[in-house]
Amino acid sequence: MTSACGRLHVLMVEDSPSDADVVLRQLRHHGLEVEAVRVDSLSALEQALSEQRWDAILCDDCLPAFNAEQVLAALTASRRQIPLIVVSGTVPAERAIELMRRGACDYVPKSNLARLEPCVRRELGEARVRAECARSETERLRLESELRSSERRYKMLFDSFADALLILDLDGRIVNVNETACSQLHHSRSELLHRQLADLDMSGVHPDVQAARLKAVRGFGHVSFELLCICPNQTRLVFDTSLRMIEYGSGAAILVVAREVSEHKRIGDELRELTAELEQRVAIRTHELKRSNTALEEAKAEAERANWAKSLFLARMSHEIRTPLNAILGYSQLLLRDAVMAPQDREQLRTINRSGEHLLALINDILVMSKIEAGGAQLNATTFDLGALVQDIAAMFKLRARNKGLSLSVRLDNALPPAVVADESKLRQIFINLLGNAVKFTQRGQITWHVRAEPGRLITTVEDTGPGIDPADMQRLFEKFTQTSLGVRAGGTGLGLAISREFARLMGGEITVDSQPGKGSCFHVDVPLVEGRAAELAARTSCRSVAAIQPGSGPWRVLVVDDQEDSRALLVKILSSVGFEAYEATDGAQAVACFEDIRPHAVLMDLRMPAMDGFETTRRIKQSPRGAITPIIAVTASTFEDDRRRALDGNMDDFVAKPFHDTEVLEALGARLGIEYLYMDEVRTPTPTMLPIAAEPSSSESLSDVPSQLLDELRSATVAAEYDRALELVGDLAATVPATAEELRRLVRSFDYQGVIDRLGT
Repeated sequence: MTSACGRLHVLMVEDSPSDADVVLRQLRHHGLEVEAVRVDSLSALEQALSEQRWDAILCDDCLPAFNAEQVLAALTASRRQIPLIVVSGTVPAERAIELMRRGACDYVPKSNLARLEPCVRRELGEARVRAECARSETERLRLESELRSSERRYKMLFDSFADALLILDLDGRIVNVNETACSQLHHSRSELLHRQLADLDMSGVHPDVQAARLKAVRGFGHVSFELLCICPNQTRLVFDTSLRMIEYGSGAAILVVAREVSEHKRIGDELRELTAELEQRVAIRTHELKRSNTALEEAKAEAERANWAKSLFLARMSHEIRTPLNAILGYSQLLLRDAVMAPQDREQLRTINRSGEHLLALINDILVMSKIEAGGAQLNATTFDLGALVQDIAAMFKLRARNKGLSLSVRLDNALPPAVVADESKLRQIFINLLGNAVKFTQRGQITWHVRAEPGRLITTVEDTGPGIDPADMQRLFEKFTQTSLGVRAGGTGLGLAISREFARLMGGEITVDSQPGKGSCFHVDVPLVEGRAAELAARTSCRSVAAIQPGSGPWRVLVVDDQEDSRALLVKILSSVGFEAYEATDGAQAVACFEDIRPHAVLMDLRMPAMDGFETTRRIKQSPRGAITPIIAVTASTFEDDRRRALDGNMDDFVAKPFHDTEVLEALGARLGIEYLYMDEVRTPTPTMLPIAAEPSSSESLSDVPSQLLDELRSATVAAEYDRALELVGDLAATVPATAEELRRLVRSFDYQGVIDRLGT
């Protein structure tokens, strides 16, 4: 019995705890599992009704402050359907009837509690039946509402469908149509109902075919065809018609979907005519495009040939210029090693060396831009000391800035890592180009170079108090071979900023500029920063001049292979001056023969030679057992990366580009052969190419009294490197500013054209 009723939640309205306990024991005695809450006030009753669902309410009618009638009123107000049984002392029959009329389910005297348990079970069962009936009624009403709603939606969708819809019985008779069908066929619904679909088809189809269509849709579930109808107003309509089996009402039916395609057929006919015409035009255009593509391919091939010719020209030009330039720089370096040379002669040699390196820098700029345009520029990342690089470059420019009366301030962020991984050469070139421009164009004030680190980025700013950049020049500032109006007067190739930006982008960064005319400019460099390990810092090559091979070592034999007599003589002179035994070969065949005769310890090999080039000569020498272990170092005027890669991949052991410093060749041999050198006591650092240093401080004379036309002519002659014309114009200045004229004459004779431009100002 307990399982049938489950746990009962009973609310007891009783002021006597003992009476409530007696009632509960009576119910539990008969197997009912009861959880009860007793209340003795109307407020507690209302709270209990709002907080929990109750299976039954047992209510005493004789309470001090209220009675069962008020409890029934509170229950009615709560809208809860809970059976209420009056359990009280003796109640008159009239009172019991009144309470049951007001909603009480039964009355059980406290003197006869044996009736309570069956009464509770009865009321609980009836409550469940009432609840189930209520749920069933609610469900029935919901389903009826949904059915009516569904029918409304179906009718709305059926009538609002854009195509004509007809429903047929299995014999082909129309039993329903939508509004679209009535509108398109110009018939009312009553005129269409109960007619055969075949009656609407005016296409002349045989009745047997129409019957076969109905049979097909009944057998296969679907069939399609074209239907021609003639409306009462004689309008001819064509329908794309589809028949499909559906469930309709209590049985099966056929759904006809007819889409009016008269206009589509007309458009289709026109489209077919247009398509035919278009195909004819396409055929003509295709023929023209084939001819055009052929012409484009020929033009592309011609452009590729021109590009190859340009690359070949640059390679040959570089080789032809670098070869004599190598002799100029090489012999000047050899002469500078003479300790007894007169100071005046040494200064003149330094002028020659500086001018040669300036020419080399111009050639390198052109070649670098050619590589960038061809997509051949590559990164060569190494681990280096960024702080040392900054200090080196700052030292290069401080003297030049001081000679112009400028203040150069370098701010190096303490947070910079001691070692970084990047392309040191390209980063150095960017810094030199930006600082060089700042010094070149700034006539008074200061230049501030700030280098700082941010997470994963290296941020550099070069700010000056120069003339600024005109807004009209900002758009073309980074274009190659393009100069601003000030840049044309100051000289140069117009490649520095273009190369710097391309290098920054190649490294994954960017260069931007802010400038105000008359106030100055600020260039911003932002490139990735990768921290390296201090232990991997690349060793810096010493700039000390080699005096001789360490005594007790050798003799060391070196074979020099070069078709240019000047280049051979220079290398032999350098090698002999420090104690090597130098031998010469003028071509590849002679080199192979000499190698077997003299058995050299190393070979210095030119790459570009007639008949047998350096690559083939190296291959043949390396075929012999002794050649396989003999270091071969490429010494060539070719600076193209392909030649370097090909040389190192072709069994050559090192690569030195012309023009070279004598130290480069000697250190390369020393590294490969394990030779130790004696160095000169004086440590000489090659003069930076961008830092022509005047021997005397600038004159304080003002150029304000000099005619501007004379100054402009002198600037033009200096930019064009017209030596004789520049000296002539300097002579014209002597009458007005003699000290300045003498200073300018010395700069011109030293080929320090940048110094002349700096002295003249912009």
